[in-house]
Amino acid sequence: MSMRLAQALLSDDPAERDRYLNEETLRHAVSRAIFCAVTQRVLDVRDAVLFTVTNNGSTGSITMTGAAWDSMSEGVLAKAAELGAVTEVIDGRAL
Repeated sequence: MSMRLAQALLSDDPAERDRYLNEETLRHAVSRAIFCAVTQRVLDVRDAVLFTVTNNGSTGSITMTGAAWDSMSEGVLAKAAELGAVTEVIDGRAL
């Protein structure tokens, strides 16, 4: 278990716990994907975005660079809202 994950699990502050868990979730996604699904550039956890969507009981996610997310986020989020899907965005630039 990483030190950051241990800190998350032991933290009394819910916001701090969520931040640590989001960092570890994003780090895991980046290490599995290695390349941006949109641009095929090598991912850097400090600039990566993990977008997860759940719709009609199915869940999918995509890991991409922050620039790729910026270019498509408005349209993707609007379409997800139109479909009534639940979304989660973990943006490494904000962690």
